[in-house]
Amino acid sequence: MGESILAAASANLLAPPILFFTLGALAGWAKSDLSIPDQAAKTLALYLMLCIGFKGGVEANASGFSSDLLAAGGLGLGRSAADA
Repeated sequence: MGESILAAASANLLAPPILFFTLGALAGWAKSDLSIPDQAAKTLALYLMLCIGFKGGVEANASGFSSDLLAAGGLGLGRSAADA
C-alpha cells in the first residue's frame, strides 16, 4: 500500500505542469527576472485555449446533448458577452 502511494506521488510530482509551477515559484522567490517573450506567451495561451476547447468538445460529444450542456454553454456565452 505504501509503495503504491509513493509511486503515485512521485509520478504526479514529476509531471511537467508541476515542475514548471515549481520553477516559476522558485524564480519568483529568488526575485529572478525570468520571463517569456510576448510572442511565445501569446502562442502558448492560444495553444492552451485550443487544447481546453478540444477536450471539452470531445467530452461534450461523448456525453451527448442535454439541457444541462445547453444551459452551461448559454451561461458561458452570456458571461463572455457581459465581460466584453
